[in-house]
Amino acid sequence: MSFGGIGDRLSTGVGRRVGRWQDSARQARAGINAPKPPVRVETGQAAPGWAYRIGCLVLGVLAIIAFAPGVVLIVILSALLALVLLRPAAGTAGLFCGVLGLFWMIEPSPPNSLAQIAVLALAPALWVLAGVIADLPLRARIEIAVLRAPAIRYLVVQVVAQVALIGAQLLHSHQQGIGAGFAGLLVLVIAVIMAVAAWLLFPRLRGDQQ
Repeated sequence: MSFGGIGDRLSTGVGRRVGRWQDSARQARAGINAPKPPVRVETGQAAPGWAYRIGCLVLGVLAIIAFAPGVVLIVILSALLALVLLRPAAGTAGLFCGVLGLFWMIEPSPPNSLAQIAVLALAPALWVLAGVIADLPLRARIEIAVLRAPAIRYLVVQVVAQVALIGAQLLHSHQQGIGAGFAGLLVLVIAVIMAVAAWLLFPRLRGDQQ
């Protein structure tokens, strides 16, 4: 076999391969440049970020009103609430709730009063909502469905916290006439509620791995 014949075969093989590569490249470019069918993404009901911040404002103001602090503390809590509105996050809302809770311990609401229930409900609600919308722009559209899981956890914790607080106050007033049997039953009810809450909050306790 002459060297000329070998050269012709090599050049022919290389030419065929190059041709196939060019055809593949043209087909790939045609697929990329071809018009794409319209894609429609359906989302649930949504609200703008500023609407959620208004919700934080309402919760914070109601918590301050329920606590009914002095003028100086109103100014401090209002400044912290303004910080939450400017930079909503679990950290800023936690600072507001921490200061409110600290002074609430110093000057607590009347036992088993509506103000006590309101403060214990509103401040954590502000913390949960601020954590959900953390650092999102004012015009960002946020689906209302994202609040479902945090709301369920919030309600479970609220049931435990409210019952535990009322139970502690009733046990404290045991010396004013509450019988030992009633006090023991109250402790049992609180323990059962806490166990159910833990079962709801922690899926691993139910055997759910996902």
